[in-house]
Amino acid sequence: NTSGFILRDARGQILRRLADTKGNGQVDTYSFYLDGQEVYREMLVGNTKVPDQYRWFGAGGSRWGVDVNGDGTIDGWQQISAEEVSQEVLRAVATRNLARLQTLVLSERELKSLQLSPQEETRIHEAIAKIPARFQETCGKLSGLTDAVKWQHLESQPPQCIPADQTGSKYDIVRYPSATILYQMGDKHDWLQTGEMIQVGRTWWLVSGPVPGHAAAAPAGGVADASVIDFS
Repeated sequence: NTSGFILRDARGQILRRLADTKGNGQVDTYSFYLDGQEVYREMLVGNTKVPDQYRWFGAGGSRWGVDVNGDGTIDGWQQISAEEVSQEVLRAVATRNLARLQTLVLSERELKSLQLSPQEETRIHEAIAKIPARFQETCGKLSGLTDAVKWQHLESQPPQCIPADQTGSKYDIVRYPSATILYQMGDKHDWLQTGEMIQVGRTWWLVSGPVPGHAAAAPAGGVADASVIDFS
């Protein structure tokens, strides 16, 4: 009982695809294409009248956002890469949107799932608590940014794996102490640090706030950056 509609361009390539995948007579999947390849999809998964899941594919990326309260805005992420986190961080700063940034912050549920040592859990709690103030300070320093800002790329060393026996945790921690966004505003290029990120499953989460400038060589927390370690 499923049905759908396809819109093609003059070349015959798909531009849009609307589908009723549940067979209830209501479109629940909206797909958008670029050069014949799907790059973005909105879905009505729960009992809602507006899309509550948002996914990017192919050239569009790999993000998977979820709207929990049905207001049409992403509240959290089932999947997002470090690069896409940095894109969201830049957009949040440029639009002074703290709520957008907070969707990227490690939640209590994800923190508990890591089963960290009490000391490491306390460190992360303290870092997260400082995010709103750091965000507002950064927005004040970068008051010239607007939503016309262009993300160029993310610069970082390889992510660090901190062994469980070093921290007293149950699992290893995979993290970026910080990474640096290169962005363009008008004809000027500049840098913005993402803050520390930790990986949980297929999702990267912030545990500290963004600050202007290029990432320092030595991160906070006492763990040396891999770029200054001699493995010879």
